[in-house]
Amino acid sequence: MSEYDVETPALRVSVYADRRLVTRIACETPDEAAEIAALWEEHPGYRCEVEDLSAVHAAGDVRVPEPEDLVGEVEYREGSGV
Repeated sequence: MSEYDVETPALRVSVYADRRLVTRIACETPDEAAEIAALWEEHPGYRCEVEDLSAVHAAGDVRVPEPEDLVGEVEYREGSGV
C-alpha cells in the first residue's frame, strides 16, 4: 500500500447534545473511537454512539446514488435543454 492509498474508516462516533446531532467523527480503531467518545462524554449533556461502518459498507463497495439523490440533477438537465 502506498502513502496515497486511503482506507475507508471502520467506525464513526456520532456526538449528540440534547438529542441533537453535533458532529460525526470517523475512526480507524475501536480504541480511537472509545477515546473520542470518552472525551466528549466528560462534558455534561453530551452522549455518543459508536457505529461499525464495516457492517454497512465492505471494502471495495461503491455507493450507487439512490433515485432521490438524482432528482435535482435530472431537473437541472431537463430545465437546461440538454
